[in-house]
Amino acid sequence: MRLRSALFAALSATLLTLLTSLPMLDSPSPLPSESVSAHGEPQVPAPAECRVAPRPLADVEATAQDGGSASSVTGTTAANESTDAPPFIMPAGAPVDDLTRSAVVATVVEMLACENAGDRLRAYALQSDAFLQRQLGQLAAGSPDGAWLDTFSTPPAPRPETARNALLSIEGMRVIPDGRVGALVHVNRTDDA
Repeated sequence: MRLRSALFAALSATLLTLLTSLPMLDSPSPLPSESVSAHGEPQVPAPAECRVAPRPLADVEATAQDGGSASSVTGTTAANESTDAPPFIMPAGAPVDDLTRSAVVATVVEMLACENAGDRLRAYALQSDAFLQRQLGQLAAGSPDGAWLDTFSTPPAPRPETARNALLSIEGMRVIPDGRVGALVHVNRTDDA
């Protein structure tokens, strides 16, 4: 199976939203000279590392329906690659403290574990409404009868070990001026995650 490397700028929006309530230390430590990474070896989270409760399907449906018109503006394709969106530019911000850095890494690893478990509702629990609106809005808008929700009737099944998503690195973690946290996340993704 062909693996491709992807930079998840959209994931930074998820992290920005998910980590808004983390306490910040009075004196944040400076960013280390290197990014958080698997040091050349991809970190492949096991499905068992997915422990978050699933997002309710009714919530996923409502969130996706709220994003139908917004997602059509993003210019994404079925392969989730931008066709006309401007390049992502990470907002400026302050260095994160060690607690925040650990929370970002834990969130990304667990989200990948949920994807590797084949459990989209648990992965969606770790993603912001805005991210889900962009990812699922067009799908919901193109299926007014709700048929797209039928894909959730199949119980989750773990991906084969050779088809799992892997964390490569997390770079540029920062607290942006509004208090949210951003980061650039590099992963090797399989075709459908």
